[in-house]
Amino acid sequence: MNRALLALVALVWLASVAMTVTGFQNGLSAPGRWSGFVVMLVVTALATGLVVVAARRLRSR
Repeated sequence: MNRALLALVALVWLASVAMTVTGFQNGLSAPGRWSGFVVMLVVTALATGLVVVAARRLRSR
């Protein structure tokens, strides 16, 4: 169960990284569209924290 949860969180992290890259590309092509990049950067930071916490909990067992 714990490994499945870690895999799910890692998948969400990968998706947020992909969306952050897309937001960055959109921001470069249209200077007024940086808000999507900033939002996904925050989501990626939160998802990174979740991956770290889940990995530590799995390791401590």
